[in-house]
Amino acid sequence: MFDVAVVGAGRIGRIHACNVAGEPRLRLRSIVVPIQSGADSHARERGARTATLEEVLAHPSISGVIIA
Repeated sequence: MFDVAVVGAGRIGRIHACNVAGEPRLRLRSIVVPIQSGADSHARERGARTATLEEVLAHPSISGVIIA
């Protein structure tokens, strides 16, 4: 299983987050957003959390980052 982060929670970011969350070989770990409004609930719905880009890049288990 690969841990993935999505940068962006706009329309495309939400689509990619849903796709990652639905793929059994991937685990959505974090969603990176500059403004937290509404992003926390979106992340929780996908089993992830919000994080800063610095946190994501420093996290040892993150295997990939999708920039949306």
